[in-house]
Amino acid sequence: KQEEEKRMGSDILHEKNQEQLRKKDEQYCMQVEEKQQLELMLRSKEMELKTLTNHLKQVEEERNETQRQLCQEQNARAIQEDILNTHFWRQKELEEESKKVATKHSEMIDNHDHDKELLQRNQILQDELAVLKLELDRSRIQHQEDESKYLEENESLKEKK
Repeated sequence: KQEEEKRMGSDILHEKNQEQLRKKDEQYCMQVEEKQQLELMLRSKEMELKTLTNHLKQVEEERNETQRQLCQEQNARAIQEDILNTHFWRQKELEEESKKVATKHSEMIDNHDHDKELLQRNQILQDELAVLKLELDRSRIQHQEDESKYLEENESLKEKK
């Protein structure tokens, strides 16, 4: 009976130990499974972090490229604006020069018209002068003829006396 009690005590102790061992084994298995899940989650998070890091690098490269293109575009616009301003001022200068040339041309036409008018007036005056010279020559001739006639008459009167 004592042995039976001992054996029963030993069986109970054995069952308790086995139950504890089974619980420890379950706990260990759960811990291993949790550890594996955590390691899996850690790898997953590391992969996600790597993906996000790569994505961030790509976004930064795209941003840098966009900024570079923007800078180039701004430079191109500044150059284009300079060219347009230069073209605008050259056009203004050409317009002003064109106005000056038109004014000079107009003045030349006016001067030409004035010169033409003066030439015509000069010709009229020369024609009038020629007519007056002819009249003067005629008057001189007439005067000489009259003088000769008077001299002859005078002579003739002297002879009659």
